Amino acid sequence: MIGLISSFNVYRLSKEIDGLITNNYKSIDASNKMIEIIETQDKAILQYIVFQNKSSIDTIYNSNDELYKWLNVERNNITEVGEANVTNKIGDDYLLFIKSFSKIQEYQEVHSNNENIRFYNSRVSPLAVKTKDDLVALSNINEKAMFNGRNKIGRAHV
Repeated sequence: MIGLISSFNVYRLSKEIDGLITNNYKSIDASNKMIEIIETQDKAILQYIVFQNKSSIDTIYNSNDELYKWLNVERNNITEVGEANVTNKIGDDYLLFIKSFSKIQEYQEVHSNNENIRFYNSRVSPLAVKTKDDLVALSNINEKAMFNGRNKIGRAHV
């Protein structure tokens, strides 16, 4: 009887830990994917400015859909306190980043290359950094929750 109860408790504990890790890992993975996309877009913006590479525009807008796919994955997987606020901030900051790219397209038509680079450094790049910082904060919330939950479950079943 004791062996049966022990086996049941180990099984239940295993399922709790798996659920905890799965939900938090999903958010961490989504954060990492979005960081990669923003870095790709940021590089494409620089290529567009410095080399007038028109194919960079396609890279930016095509990866835009991919970022929103991962943002929606995150919005449907909010499990931690503060996670919804950070997720909303990511969406808002990312929108500002994309709008800044649209502005640089207009700005570039009537300004020199040096002025365009200054515009990028003062207006576009800080928004990319801010959005990535938000994504790191989201990942940290989930990492902390994952480790705290694991420890909490471990203490509850000792």
